[in-house]
Amino acid sequence: MRRRGSVEGFLNATMIPAAFGALGGVLLDTALAYVPLPPSLTTPTMEPFTRIGGAALLGYLAERMTGSKVGNEIALGAVTVTLYELASSWFAGAGGYTAVPPPAPAGVVPAVTPAGTVGYFAPAPQFARHNVSYYATRR
Repeated sequence: MRRRGSVEGFLNATMIPAAFGALGGVLLDTALAYVPLPPSLTTPTMEPFTRIGGAALLGYLAERMTGSKVGNEIALGAVTVTLYELASSWFAGAGGYTAVPPPAPAGVVPAVTPAGTVGYFAPAPQFARHNVSYYATRR
């Protein structure tokens, strides 16, 4: 008879390592925002290497503080976020298409968007809020 997975096994094998990986990505972004780096390490060519080196250092520090498994998960999460950002920047510029439009000055709506970019509104449209208590109390 085949045994099905348990919730505890799913949490321990999937969700907790994923949470540590996400924590690694957030910690790396936060650390790189506060650590003063020389300009040569923040060029577009060197930034991925700087981030991967920072992920390795972050994983080493986490390993020394908590244990090797948690340190590896944090480092792999930070590297995953770095590779995602690198791949999205490569593919966003391919074929003249940019997924994120260039920023407009505050309060300005562009009359014509540049060719190959996604249009946008500034300021953002306001949507009405639904009465959540109505849905929560209705049976």
